[in-house]
Amino acid sequence: MTLETGGLGRQNVLAIANAAWPALQELTLYFGRADYGGNATAADVEALLANSYPKLTSLALCNSEIAGDIVRALVQSPLLAQLEVLDLSKGTLVDEDLAPIVNNLGAVKKLRRLDLSTNYLTADLEAMLKRELGAVFHGGEQRYDDMLRDREQYANDEWGQTQTFRYTDLGE
Repeated sequence: MTLETGGLGRQNVLAIANAAWPALQELTLYFGRADYGGNATAADVEALLANSYPKLTSLALCNSEIAGDIVRALVQSPLLAQLEVLDLSKGTLVDEDLAPIVNNLGAVKKLRRLDLSTNYLTADLEAMLKRELGAVFHGGEQRYDDMLRDREQYANDEWGQTQTFRYTDLGE
């Protein structure tokens, strides 16, 4: 099942969380931005990851403004142990958000693929992940320098002081 949207509503996430899909093998959700109706919360993600999908081997929770919450919920979920592919691309992850994975690399080393591309990770973290995970890790197209440039450019603007300058890759 794949839902690509610029804004996945929490009622949809909860409907999936409550669905009985014993044969589901691949689940791809693009969470999107709050500006476009993407209003899922950490609790909604936790509910989704608490469901039993016995045949699920590929999980993509992409394009999310709550990517850090997703990572924290994933490392606590029993689903992580059965996955072969985990895709957290196109989101707003920064190095600190990945601490639960970095501190538990054994849980992701068994994956065939961990996609963290198109986020806001530093080159140092990407290099470490590549060194530790080898061919499992897929990264690149990071927007860390763009975020720093925007923060510097708008640091003196009142509205700029409250912004993260991190955006999902896909909007409308």
